[in-house]
Amino acid sequence: MSRASAITFYHHLQLSVRSGLPLASAAESAAASAGAPYKRWAGEISNRLSNAGEALSSVLRDLGESPFACGLVLAGERSGRLSELCAHVVAYHEHIRSTQRMLITRLAYPVLLIHAALVFPVIPRVFHGDSAWLLLAGPATLWGIVGALALLWRLGGRGGVVARLATSPPANQVVTPLTTANACMVLYGATAAGMLYDESLLLAAEACGNRVWGERLRQAAGELRRGEAESLALALNHIGWDRRVVDLLDNGETAGRLEETLLHCAEHERERFQWRLGWVARIATGLIFAAAMLIAAIQIIGFWTGYLGQIEEVMP
Repeated sequence: MSRASAITFYHHLQLSVRSGLPLASAAESAAASAGAPYKRWAGEISNRLSNAGEALSSVLRDLGESPFACGLVLAGERSGRLSELCAHVVAYHEHIRSTQRMLITRLAYPVLLIHAALVFPVIPRVFHGDSAWLLLAGPATLWGIVGALALLWRLGGRGGVVARLATSPPANQVVTPLTTANACMVLYGATAAGMLYDESLLLAAEACGNRVWGERLRQAAGELRRGEAESLALALNHIGWDRRVVDLLDNGETAGRLEETLLHCAEHERERFQWRLGWVARIATGLIFAAAMLIAAIQIIGFWTGYLGQIEEVMP
């Protein structure tokens, strides 16, 4: 799903709802103005909202929209603050898009450099009569390894292996702030809608973006439902949430400003995720630079060793 299409859809929906258009017309217009897959969904969204009287959140969920967006749309429908929560969905997608661009910008040059390190040392051998296909051997091997790792990542994601790895050191230092930010944002919307804490946690469990944390949030919801935890902060503390976030939520509950605190925590954790991911990108860039230098050194030493060997053979 294109981030640009999602941004266009929710931004248009936000403006249309704010202007007072009926939800069915607003959603159809927003879908028609966005790219794929929303443009394909426009007719079904209009039909199910107008004729069947279904909720927009349930329609989007059936069509394959992300649980995070569906959770905020559901909260917006229940609280009458759909326009505001659509703006938060837009902000979420813009944050992810800017993060992706940051990673691409920082990794583009090192990736080109490692390709050069694989290709340039082979050029003299091609001029000496080796096949020109030899130029593609290094990059093909590199991308073959990357493709195999991507396939293993996808298969591991389906089996829950990736989710478990993401909650283990050191990956959890990067992933946990993002899942916490997603959960806090959905809890903010659900609280604004007047949902009970256990219902809000179940909604956040689907939207947080990690199976393991989702299951922990469901455990917290169960504790609240059974009366084993007296407050939202206490229930979250039992499942191992970041202590600073738990303390802020505890203070927010005590002061009667939980919604504001949840929004603050979501924004802070999202910024913390981006900052930590930036450092991961810097480390990855350094490792790629080192690998490129090592590959280039090995290739050049191998070339000149062979060249000197040929000189020794022809010398009397």
